[in-house]
Amino acid sequence: MVEANPTVSSADLVLDEVQIEISVCLGHSRATMAELSKLAIDDVLSLGSNLDDPVSLYIGQRLIAKGVLEELEEDAGTALGVRVTNVLQRRKGQA
Repeated sequence: MVEANPTVSSADLVLDEVQIEISVCLGHSRATMAELSKLAIDDVLSLGSNLDDPVSLYIGQRLIAKGVLEELEEDAGTALGVRVTNVLQRRKGQA
């Protein structure tokens, strides 16, 4: 049972439960339409970056942080994670 807290609104409680998708950008690639039309299974696209290069974290189109990739040990094996190294500050007036 949650006790009433006059400093916390019900809207705050609801917003605390909202999940937001975070995208991690590892790099970028360019290709012509002709190259893309020939894209096949097992082809490799170069991202122009190395495994130890910083990655960018986005919410929608907004850059929110930078980080580095890490290999995580999990029960089902290994997984990929991001260690946050820099959180970008919002500028005054930005939502």
